[in-house]
Amino acid sequence: MRNATMMMRWLFVLLCLNAAGVSHASSWAPISPDELKMTSEPKAPGASAIILELQVDRDDSENKVAFYERMKVLTDAGRDRANVVIPYDKENESVRFIEARTIRPDGSILDFEGKIFDKLIVKGKGERYQAKTFSLPEVQVGSIIEYRYHKYFSPYWLFNSRWVLSDELFIKHAKYTLVPNGYYALRWSWPRGLPPGTAEPLEKGGRIHLETHDVPAFVSEQNMPPEIELKYRVDFVYNTLDVKETVPLKFWQAADKVWYKNAEDFMDKKKAMAKVVSQLIQPGDSPEQKLRKIYAHVQQLRNLTYEKEKTEQEEKRDKIKDIDDVADVEKYGYGDASDLTYLYVALARAAGFQSDIAWISTRDQYFFEPDVMNPMQLTSNVAVVDVDGKQIYLEPGRPFIPFGLLPWYESGISGLRLGKDGGTWVKIPPTTVEQARINRKAVFKLVDDALEGVVTVTYTGLDAIDQRLEEMHDDDTARKEYMEDELKRVIVTGADVTMTNQPEWNGVETPLVVEYKVRVPGWASAVGKRRLMQIGLFAADEKHAFEQENRLYPVYFHCAEAVNDDISIELPSGWQVNSVPKTHGENVAITEYGSRVENTNNIIHIERSFTVNAIYLPQKYYPALHEFYQNVRANDEEQIVLSPVALSDASANKGSKTH
Repeated sequence: MRNATMMMRWLFVLLCLNAAGVSHASSWAPISPDELKMTSEPKAPGASAIILELQVDRDDSENKVAFYERMKVLTDAGRDRANVVIPYDKENESVRFIEARTIRPDGSILDFEGKIFDKLIVKGKGERYQAKTFSLPEVQVGSIIEYRYHKYFSPYWLFNSRWVLSDELFIKHAKYTLVPNGYYALRWSWPRGLPPGTAEPLEKGGRIHLETHDVPAFVSEQNMPPEIELKYRVDFVYNTLDVKETVPLKFWQAADKVWYKNAEDFMDKKKAMAKVVSQLIQPGDSPEQKLRKIYAHVQQLRNLTYEKEKTEQEEKRDKIKDIDDVADVEKYGYGDASDLTYLYVALARAAGFQSDIAWISTRDQYFFEPDVMNPMQLTSNVAVVDVDGKQIYLEPGRPFIPFGLLPWYESGISGLRLGKDGGTWVKIPPTTVEQARINRKAVFKLVDDALEGVVTVTYTGLDAIDQRLEEMHDDDTARKEYMEDELKRVIVTGADVTMTNQPEWNGVETPLVVEYKVRVPGWASAVGKRRLMQIGLFAADEKHAFEQENRLYPVYFHCAEAVNDDISIELPSGWQVNSVPKTHGENVAITEYGSRVENTNNIIHIERSFTVNAIYLPQKYYPALHEFYQNVRANDEEQIVLSPVALSDASANKGSKTH
């Protein structure tokens, strides 16, 4: 399987090299007087900016997209549109031939001649992507911004072919075209409908065309389902399996027939697998012990999918051999993620278990719909093993995944378990709170108005997986900066944070433990002679969550998760606790919250817990969730009241307990 992947990579490189000679000196379309005079758009009242013209020309026969956008700045807030961000998938895409210009309100033109940066954009917890960025000069209210570029993608990326018709800005007019790849039959659909007044795509002259007008701005919300699920779009589905069936049940049975044969051919090395198993397990091992030993063996093999990108020279020196079957994976000691999963299934069978491959659709990009009959939505695979009448799902093809656990995006989904009789649809259960925990333990002293001390954060299960995968290719300096930023992100005010240990980045079954030295200046605020401290130190995630009263979309969390804080604060001599907030407990829909504060011997102890018990909440239940978060914020902002005491009273205060 490795040889096909390598061929795709080299084709991608050649495409990009050939593209370097393409001329991109075509003239810009003229600016109309009406566009220059425009001060607002009646169909988008209050908009800070709108898209006047958008053109997307995709060519799946040459693996490229030409993109053009003209934008009008209507308010001072819209001037931020001068900072252009072009996201792309670094593994599969390249962005070239970027051109841009600013049209001043008087019609004069300033071509962009500045620097273009390649940046890793960090939006929030677990949200990072690569982008080309640049800033257009002299953008003011009334300006028009134009830019265009070409995006080239690797050959197999055509299976991600679509037009996204919605944008965060109102679109006055847009045109889309597609030149299909001629090797496969093509069909298209629009799962979320088309913008009002938009005619269906039309095939003409070897191209598919679509034109839209007055497309409403897409509104993003916190913790919503994947955006692509909610936007107007046209999906293009290539029939790579040459399946002629048009009824979903028969279509997937035919698809299973193709995949099952390929899988069985790749895994049909019973003698070699039996020899490996005989060296791994003992006769007295329990079923779980056998499966765990096989799992550990497969996971320690070299995983080519997750290796750092190599140069051409490094690829040549590496001399990776083609992988034709599971015996090759075992012999050479490496394979891609799918190869390793197939090897695990073959070894489990050799150990006497009923085990199969299940093709699944991860839920981080979209939600799988079998009726669409798009086999390319099944983007990943897992091992399924029958043990004591139950099915367990395993992911040996991804690093840092403990036995019996799947990444959040592979849980709570459907999959096609391959079989000789057409396969079986299986439901992978969602993860539980016990499988994703963050525990923060802080030991502070109050020094003047600042908290000073140490914080230990323990990531367990899915949370440990996320951090390890996120940082697996970074060096120690980058990891340190990243983890320091992670703690700063959850502290509700500015803090000085320094990581002090070397976490176990390569662990699998062990939690990820990170230790910090922390100083939080100004945490105790002065009110007369008293000092006030709120209890929600690590409450930044909840501080602005679900503040809006109304909601458009369902609420969608990645996984069930529990976060627990245990904070102790030693007061300085001469200070005492006057009062602490009462104990709180909140429970609504899919979330729980609790807080408790005690004072013993002038050491304040704060316990705070926050739990998400499920991943999906229909929009109709949002008002209760909104009220819940309001209560959480109010509780987190409650104050511990301190006051000075006379030295003669200090001994009397010692040993008191307040709660």
